[in-house]
Amino acid sequence: YLMQRHFLFLQGLPGPFFRMLATALCGEGHRASRINMNGGDWYDWRIGDVSHYRGKADGWPDWLKRYVLDNGVTDVVLFGELRPRHRAAILLAAELSLRVYEFEEGYLRPNHVTIDQWIGGEKVAMGLISLNCSSEIAVNGRFRRRMAESARYWLAATLARPLFRHYRSHRIHPAWLELLYWSRRRVRKSGEKKRSKKAIRDIGDRSFFLFPLQLDGDAQIVGRSPFASMGHALDHVLTSFAADAPDDALLLIKRHPFDPDLTDWAAQVTEQTGQWGISDRVFYVSRFDLDPLLLKCAGVVTVNSTVGP
Repeated sequence: YLMQRHFLFLQGLPGPFFRMLATALCGEGHRASRINMNGGDWYDWRIGDVSHYRGKADGWPDWLKRYVLDNGVTDVVLFGELRPRHRAAILLAAELSLRVYEFEEGYLRPNHVTIDQWIGGEKVAMGLISLNCSSEIAVNGRFRRRMAESARYWLAATLARPLFRHYRSHRIHPAWLELLYWSRRRVRKSGEKKRSKKAIRDIGDRSFFLFPLQLDGDAQIVGRSPFASMGHALDHVLTSFAADAPDDALLLIKRHPFDPDLTDWAAQVTEQTGQWGISDRVFYVSRFDLDPLLLKCAGVVTVNSTVGP
């Protein structure tokens, strides 16, 4: 017999996953509640036992502490430990001896979401209470579905902005700007594919090093690297390559598949390699399957990227 626990859900990935997990936990006799911080959170939850936080960021820790104590919360579920309000929640959980289950994507490639358990402010184990899970079920990656879930989330967040006027996203760019550049990516798709294939043909059978770019706002860049941005990391790698790489070494830079390309990496690579006089040894692809590149390359340059493992 398991004592009933109260699982408090904070922010997750856009989509129904947290709602489905909460339903499963309730089915095992536990309580699951949600604190919405914007309209997107509300849209994705849409089940009972919900509260809304509409205050400013500096009022969040005290408000959350009152909620936790008043409602007997035993466990906190969230996605992404480095979001500012999630960091505050983890610290509070350590103070009150609550368990935290933190979801992250991308640690294990290519189709896994991982769970880290926090006790006393430290990661100590993996896992959640038993949900009668059997063997792993393969789930196909569907970019269109993920794009649609994100679009609905941010549309709801935008429409409900007057109700959550103090909310500030952890993302470095507003959703409408990313949507604009995703549209530009679609327009450029055909040309990008042609240029990427040409770059691979130009490399031919020669050995090369691969540098897969991360997202600028990725938590592994922002919170766990010495770089202020991916542009800073690119400058560091190209500077090192120009100064120290053998004369016959080649470098292939690949854009992240989920990057809306606000930076225009192709233009930036062209400009920087021209400055260093290494344009003939550095290549760039915006659209190309990663697997054949990994099989062929001499090595991988990563900045906290799951491509390495």
